[in-house]
Amino acid sequence: MVMTPERFYRLKYERSQRELERTKSAVDDFGVDIFSMGGETITISKAMKIEAVYTCIRDKAETVGRLPVHLYDNSNPDAVRRVRDNRLHRIFTERPCDFMTMQGFMEFMTASYELYGAFYAYPVYNDRGGIMEIVPIRYQQNIVPSMDVNGNVYFRYVTNDGKPHLVFGIDELFIVGQFTLDGITPVSPIQYNAQLLNGTYETEDPGNHFKRKASLHSLRSRRTRLLMRKRHSG
Repeated sequence: MVMTPERFYRLKYERSQRELERTKSAVDDFGVDIFSMGGETITISKAMKIEAVYTCIRDKAETVGRLPVHLYDNSNPDAVRRVRDNRLHRIFTERPCDFMTMQGFMEFMTASYELYGAFYAYPVYNDRGGIMEIVPIRYQQNIVPSMDVNGNVYFRYVTNDGKPHLVFGIDELFIVGQFTLDGITPVSPIQYNAQLLNGTYETEDPGNHFKRKASLHSLRSRRTRLLMRKRHSG
């Protein structure tokens, strides 16, 4: 069968719908962010309990957050100048929105980028089309990229509180994302390292360590009993 553009986009759309339904199911059932890869399941909260993951994410986020951010006006290529005193300067270098400083915004962006593979924020405009603030999406893991039958990319914000999901066009969001394998869905480092992270978590978790020791002790006791019965029976 010939792969026409219409068939390609329809298959892409159907796949996006299946991914959306899986995400909805996970959010409804667990209310947490769940990733699966090769049969291994990992959550962000579980990954962040691993000392190396937490330390790396924290160090990188805080380092990026402390970097100075400057705004430049390049409307005249021959005379690029640094902007220091208008509303855009405040939004892009000091306080992107009412409840976050630029440092907090950059830390949030870096952590989301490293955990989920992308960071999403919503620019708010005034009646004249001027940007007023940039508000980060609170639950980054609930943004689901999709594609319609015509090849248009859009994003759904799915929650488990009974509210209708929100739909954003690609031009309506501020997006910082990692590379993709399908053109629209950013790759999550946590998802693609689920097997390794699960093994590390099982090693570091004190409860699992206790269970392994108890299991080993039980196995040794069983072997000892069998040997004693073999030697002293008959």
